[in-house]
Amino acid sequence: THTSFVGKVHLMPKRYGPEAGGKAIRRVRDKVGDYTSEYDAIRATASRLGMNPETLRKRIRQDEIDHHG
Repeated sequence: THTSFVGKVHLMPKRYGPEAGGKAIRRVRDKVGDYTSEYDAIRATASRLGMNPETLRKRIRQDEIDHHG
């Protein structure tokens, strides 16, 4: 991700590496039955881990493509 500060472009570091992302994905899959929807499980998990829910949702979708699709 890029952002601009007074005409200078900086790379924003990825905050969560593959290991943390994998743990979050597993946690959502383990807990999805405890919620009314998958997205509710994603939001709750993301909140607990300090992640953006949309980022986690995208990682889950990509994991499905990579490993199950």
